[in-house]
Amino acid sequence: MLRKGLLALALVTATAAAQADETRGLEFGLGVARNDFTLDRDTFGAELKDRTTGYNALFGYRFMPQLAVEGHYFDGGTAEWSVPGVRLSLKSKAYGASVLGTFPIGESFGIFARAGYLHGELETRATIDGDRFGEDTNDNEPFYGLGVRTMMEGAQVRLEYNKSDFDIVGIQQYQISVVWLF
Repeated sequence: MLRKGLLALALVTATAAAQADETRGLEFGLGVARNDFTLDRDTFGAELKDRTTGYNALFGYRFMPQLAVEGHYFDGGTAEWSVPGVRLSLKSKAYGASVLGTFPIGESFGIFARAGYLHGELETRATIDGDRFGEDTNDNEPFYGLGVRTMMEGAQVRLEYNKSDFDIVGIQQYQISVVWLF
């Protein structure tokens, strides 16, 4: 019985020590974002803009405090535009991966930059003088971002800016995320 208790204590201690390692290991995060959409001027003859609220999730691995790789899911929400005789909506989501480099500032803060690649899925719907049209497109594009983060007990809080340009739309994303470190 004592051996089982000691083994259980050793496992709990090892798990706590692994979770306390904020320098390397697994990470999981969730966030909310404001997305600024800008439709290409060449597509519609005028630059059209809209803002949406979306969310994101990430899963990654930190190799050291300054370097991580992350897989992402972004839901950009649905942007909508109206001009005389035309109503247009664009729903977006993307999957991707990036490399994150962090420059620590003191014990708790840091600035970071990321570069990666996204696979975007865009659902475009239009109503022109009462007639409805739709098209679903997939596009692969690079993206990049900059941000700041602060460390807390076993987690990071990040404020971040990301940018990506797909065939017909550019997306700028301002997000806040909580990333748990394991």
